[in-house]
Formats: sequence, structure tokens, C-alpha cells
Amino acid sequence: MKLTNSPRLNIALYEMGIFSYFGVLNYLPRRYDDFSLTKETSLSDKDRVVTYGKIISLPLKGAYRKLSIITFDFMSDRGNYFKVVAYNRPYLLNSLKIGESYTLIGIYDYPKTRLNLVNLTKGEIVKEERLKPIYRLPSGYQNYQFRNLVKKAFLNVEEIYGDVPYTLQNKYRLVDKKTALKNVHFPSSLEDVRQGQRYLKYEEALIFSLKNKLIKEANKSLAKIKKEPIDITLVEPLISTLPYRLSEDQFQAASEIIDDMNGSSLMYRLLQGDVGSGKTIVSLLALYANHLRGDQGALMAPTDALARQHYETAKEIFKTQKLKIALLLGSTPKEEKRNLLLDLKDGIIDLVIGTHALFSKSTVYSSLGLVIIDEQHRFGVNQRMRLASKG
Repeated sequence: MKLTNSPRLNIALYEMGIFSYFGVLNYLPRRYDDFSLTKETSLSDKDRVVTYGKIISLPLKGAYRKLSIITFDFMSDRGNYFKVVAYNRPYLLNSLKIGESYTLIGIYDYPKTRLNLVNLTKGEIVKEERLKPIYRLPSGYQNYQFRNLVKKAFLNVEEIYGDVPYTLQNKYRLVDKKTALKNVHFPSSLEDVRQGQRYLKYEEALIFSLKNKLIKEANKSLAKIKKEPIDITLVEPLISTLPYRLSEDQFQAASEIIDDMNGSSLMYRLLQGDVGSGKTIVSLLALYANHLRGDQGALMAPTDALARQHYETAKEIFKTQKLKIALLLGSTPKEEKRNLLLDLKDGIIDLVIGTHALFSKSTVYSSLGLVIIDEQHRFGVNQRMRLASKG
């Protein structure tokens, strides 16, 4: 299914794991830029200022320490004057005209009584669009292009049904799925965002809980071979080589996961945290502990791009260790894939990182002991059960 008329953008969407309009709607913003007008007087250093007004001087070109500088004067519609400085935006020299109206975002420089430009948007931003979603996109894919695709998706998807029963929606005062998605993609206020995210997080938690229940029931018949016990102390030599110190939460999460690996039944754990909270390093420490016990490990990601990112991170973290690491993707060349699968089956590969190819019928492991699934909610129950059954 082609979502856009641009082959380049369609490839980018594929790498993001988006294959349908539903996928577009379920790809959520990573943050929001607030264009709501702010105060313009009694400013302190580094205050963020959002104002609407007009250019009242021709832009002037300058330079500072190899940086190009454009300066111009700006008068807000509330009658406040600002000297504005823009770094490395030479195009402004020919695009700004006296008398034109803009919505301007700047950071106040108190010592120099001026604004350092952050964003300049022509015209006044209407109230309904002052909260702007920002998406995590590959290089070359602009935010406005994806927003246009989200609008197109809403037009092409006739019905949007959620997985939260009405009784639970009513009990916890949740908005419906369609409203939740509209709130996060086109919010009029931060409260819209909060209500939308509240529904989506509850739905994700509900689905995860139900999936795990099904998986645990289905896997009661899977026997677990008793292994040599292991604990976090055996991993500490690796931890000491890291270029940063683990936080207390990261160390505790890794320790608990490694302790659980000693249990008599199959382990299922959810490792949840914000972007940048350290989920990847915790996962890699668990995979290293699994390796020390003599087992193979698998790390599955929803997209090629994310799998490659994890592969590069793992190579850097384990560069001082004797681990054979491989990358297995659907796009891996046939000859390379054939050799890789043979090495997996023979136990030569210690850790394999990849996408859906990790649980294909042709992928056979010598001794799979630990599977970590990144963004697990993007994989179905059958997919996860297939990968778990290979251990």
C-alpha cells in the first residue's frame, strides 16, 4: 500500500515500521512545541518568549566566530520592541520584509536585551494550532509532511475502534480511541494531550496484560532446563568498562531480571521507561549474563533502522568481550543470511539482533536462553510465542 506519491517518503515510512493508515495514526508525537503567546515584559535571562507582530527593519548580515548572524527589529502587537538575532539562517536576509507579520519564538538574552531566534512562522498561529506535535522522523522527512499524512489518514480511515471495553472507558472516564488519537495529533490544549495519552497508555497496558496471560497459559507446557545460577556480580566487570555510571534504577532493574533468569519457570518481564532512561543498556546486561551462562540471546526490534541501531550499540558495549554478534534482517543478502543461519544453528553466534526474521521457520538456534523484544506492543501474540518456543 502506497501511503504517499513519493517513493523516498514511502521507503522512510517502511523503515519506521508504518505500512498502513492505521500505522500512521498509531505513530505518536515525541513532544509538543507550544506556540501559545507568553508574557513580553519583566523577562529574566533565558526566558522563552512567544510573540506575534511585525518586522520593522531590514535584516542585517554579520558574523561571529565563523557563525553567520542575521539581526532585525521586531514589534509585537502588544507594542513591545525586540532586537532579534538569528544564527546560521542566511536565507532570512532575502526573505524578511518590513511590515510582514510573524509568530516568533525566541530565548531572551538578558545581558544583551535581545531575543535569540528559535522559530519564525509567517502569520498568526490560530489558537487551535498553537500546540504543535513534533514527530521522531528519519533525515529528510519534514514534520509538516508527516502531519499532512496524519490528516490524510484520518480522512481514509472510516471507523476507529479501540480495545478498551465501554464499561472500562466509562469506569475510568476515558475518551474513546478516535478522540484519543485526534487529541494527540491535533491538540487544542495540553489537557487534550493528557486525555489522549491517558486512553492510549491504558489500552497498551490492558493489551499487554491480556497478551501475557495468553502467552503464560500457552507456555505452561514448555519445560525449562535448569541452568547454572547467575547474579549481577558476574556482570560487574562489564559494567566497570561502561563510559558512564549506571543509575540506581538501571542497576536494580538489571539485577532483578538476572535473578529472575534463575527461576524454574519461563520469565516474562516488562521493562518500561521514557526515551533515554537506559532500557537498552539494561537489556544488554541481561543478554550478557545469559551469554555467561552459555546460552544464545536474541534482541528483536520492529524496524530495520532500530535493529541496526541496537546492533551498533551492542558492538560498542561488548567490544572488550568475546561475543560473536550478528545482525539478521529481512533484507540481509541470501548468501550472508544462509551462513548466518548455519552459525546460529551451530552455536557460533552468541547474540543475534534483528527483526521478524528472528522467528522465521528457517531460523534455528543452538541454545536460545533469552529473548528481548523492543517495543513489544508492535508484535502479535503468535509472533512472540513463536520466538519464545525456539528457546
